[in-house]
Amino acid sequence: DNLMRPHGLVFVALAWTATRAGALSASTRPAPQPSTRPPRPNFEFVICPGFGNDSLDYIAPLGLPADDGLVAQLLKRGYRSRVVPVQRGDWLRVAYGLTDWEFIRGRGTPEGRAFRWYIERVWATVNKARAEGATQVVLIAHSAGGWLARVALGDGDWDGQGTASHQAVRGLVTLGSPHLPPPEDCADQTQGVLREVDRRYAGAHLSRLSYVTVASSVIAGVQDARRGSPERYAFGSYRMVCGEGAVPGDGVVPLCAAHLEGAKQLSLEDPVHSINEPGTSSPTFRWYGSDDYIDQWLPEVEASLGLGDGPPRRLSGAN
Repeated sequence: DNLMRPHGLVFVALAWTATRAGALSASTRPAPQPSTRPPRPNFEFVICPGFGNDSLDYIAPLGLPADDGLVAQLLKRGYRSRVVPVQRGDWLRVAYGLTDWEFIRGRGTPEGRAFRWYIERVWATVNKARAEGATQVVLIAHSAGGWLARVALGDGDWDGQGTASHQAVRGLVTLGSPHLPPPEDCADQTQGVLREVDRRYAGAHLSRLSYVTVASSVIAGVQDARRGSPERYAFGSYRMVCGEGAVPGDGVVPLCAAHLEGAKQLSLEDPVHSINEPGTSSPTFRWYGSDDYIDQWLPEVEASLGLGDGPPRRLSGAN
């Protein structure tokens, strides 16, 4: 029942991530082959962590070697990247929203205290990359980092300092992001913030940016599945996100909530949501950023974002 109250958002995330933080893997796999592509000059991906995630989850996930991290996988393919600095305990800052009466009432706003700290870190990380020579920056945003990145992009004013969003960022790629708010009759775990984001910045909101949304249908939610199974865990998670549990998704986020209208939409069949097997603290090599699965979406990102010479391609349906 904690999930139905404002403070549940904080405690559920921290309990979920605490088990992941201490998990160590006994799994082994062949060492990745060294990159055959030199890093693209003046280009960087900026990785936006998901809710409850730590920056290290994208560098050395769950104690695995750095070669298994998303940062290393991108470098192997010729792309430098950096991660927005977030520690797991930083997510306690969401509790600042409890000092905001509108947040408590389920009418939270993106600029409120619950998530403002995260948006400011996205701005600062991109600005630092640009100051250090990156003339092209693309956001890769995982899970809730996807809708939070949409807030950072806003209506086109990057950080309130006179820079346009399309000047700071070339595009947005989201991996398993719950972009759509739940139905009105369902509890909103963001206390209304996601609903407001969708109202203000619906779909591929900025016409001068390219958007790619990546999702998966690997696990269908099943209410009466074995306790502790991925299918049962998925049912509960999907129901909180979209109001229905018996739908396909990546084990945490349902497919029906993970795409933006007007974006290049990639619906995959294999990857799971994050660095751990859904509902467990066990590391996985089959999430969106794993070596075996990143090439299911990165080539489409390269094509859709026009990562070669010239401006990004205009995607059909963007506003």
